[in-house]
Amino acid sequence: MSARIFNRANGAPTGYTYVTQAYTGYGGVLLVCDVFSTPRAYTDCCPVERDRNVNLYIDREENCAKCPKCHSTYDVFFIHGEAPGAPISGEADQYGYGLLNYRVVFNVDGRAALISN
Repeated sequence: MSARIFNRANGAPTGYTYVTQAYTGYGGVLLVCDVFSTPRAYTDCCPVERDRNVNLYIDREENCAKCPKCHSTYDVFFIHGEAPGAPISGEADQYGYGLLNYRVVFNVDGRAALISN
């Protein structure tokens, strides 16, 4: 299970070259590879906080995405038996606020992906 955050406005990841047409949404894109080796992409902005500057991080002990402000957690690796990006705990779970899912489509040779909503 791996994860990487893409946020053009913040220059993340360091050294990544964005093409002119590339956008990373409201608060960035969280790209993960789940337990089945399936790439999944989500918005990197906490839906409870609704602030583009409150970005999720991967909690490696709980294997989930977590908000540093409200501490809500989300099932991004598809290991908690919930829908991908579903809330697990916190205010997000209380109100049913899941993460926005993006489509991940690979090109013919499988070396590049297009992420869109």
